[in-house]
Amino acid sequence: MRTILHCDINNCFASIEALRNPQLRGRPIAVCGDPRQRRGIVLAKSEAAKQCGVKTGDVLWEARKKCPDIIFVPAHYDVYVHYSNMIRKYYEELTYRVEPYGIDECWLDVTGDLKRHGVSGYMLGEEIRETVKQRFGLTISVGVSFNKVFAKLGSDYRKPDAVTEFRREDMCSHIWPLPASDLFGVGRATQKQLLRFGIQTIGDIARSNVPFLRSQLGKLGEQLWRYANGYDESEVTRPEELASRQSVGHGTTLPFDVTHDEMLWPVLLELATRVAHDLRREGFYARGLGLCVRDSRMCFHQYHYILSQRTNVSETLARIGYMLFIQRYGWHEPVHAITLTADHLEPINTPHQLELFAPSGIETGRTATIGLIEDAMMSLNTHFGSRILKRATTLHPIPEHPCGFGRPQATAQ
Repeated sequence: MRTILHCDINNCFASIEALRNPQLRGRPIAVCGDPRQRRGIVLAKSEAAKQCGVKTGDVLWEARKKCPDIIFVPAHYDVYVHYSNMIRKYYEELTYRVEPYGIDECWLDVTGDLKRHGVSGYMLGEEIRETVKQRFGLTISVGVSFNKVFAKLGSDYRKPDAVTEFRREDMCSHIWPLPASDLFGVGRATQKQLLRFGIQTIGDIARSNVPFLRSQLGKLGEQLWRYANGYDESEVTRPEELASRQSVGHGTTLPFDVTHDEMLWPVLLELATRVAHDLRREGFYARGLGLCVRDSRMCFHQYHYILSQRTNVSETLARIGYMLFIQRYGWHEPVHAITLTADHLEPINTPHQLELFAPSGIETGRTATIGLIEDAMMSLNTHFGSRILKRATTLHPIPEHPCGFGRPQATAQ
């Protein structure tokens, strides 16, 4: 049986800020974005702020209302990455198999290393917890289990500064009574959907009918059933063993909640320009495009389109993204943020079949020229400021002709 550890730095961003500034220790602090750019939300909070009810994603005024004494500090991502890398290198001293999950979490497969260290999985978790505290001044929570999903469940179970072990024999008594939302893969939208069917706990998922879950949640339904029953067999995979880059995406929070689709065209065009530039820089074409819309109630709506021909041109990506939005978004709420992601990537030198009647704007000399112009724009903006060169379309919040050539005529898949 495998022994998997999941190590999670407690309140990572806020803890590192308190480490850099000892005057913040023990006080309610929140790391946040720039409120002037509508990024004024809580990105991370200290334990003291959490006890006041402050949550990640709270708007700053909400956090202030819950905790009048809260201290807002700006984010310093380069510092967080620095600490994350140092701690990861320590993990790699203990085992070869370390898989990062975000900036503050890692899975460790120590199955073959316990005998060398002469300890059990739980004892090694305690050793890691103490070492991180002494060496780096940060606390972590460690989950120990026989698979990745339950190891992560363990690290979330007791915080901060704790080790929790879930054994296979603990599944019915300790894991199944936990809320379904605690299970890896169950987000807010999925939780609401499960509650509609009376599924409240992990045990409810485990005892559910698989065809029913699949009919309601697609592949995710069957996957959650496997997770709940302890059937996760995924490997702890080092970054260099992972497949090459799977997607390229950019997103933004809008300056104000948008209520008309025409207002999104300049935004999508700018995001598509960044995505296309990254594709060309890294030597990829995309065969798929994803659009993620976050509405004013902070609910997410995701759509996807498979291209008939691969592309790395912004005009094509923007048109398809705009088409997806028009055809799929029902305007239930105003739009708060939007993300455009190119996926199904192929290296540029991959052979492919051209279509005899391919739509104009894809793989043509004109679009190649557009790509060169965009790369030059990005280079100038990188060196002299992000606003030095802009498309004329993006100068107006509501362009008279959103696409310049009418709305896209393709049909979403």
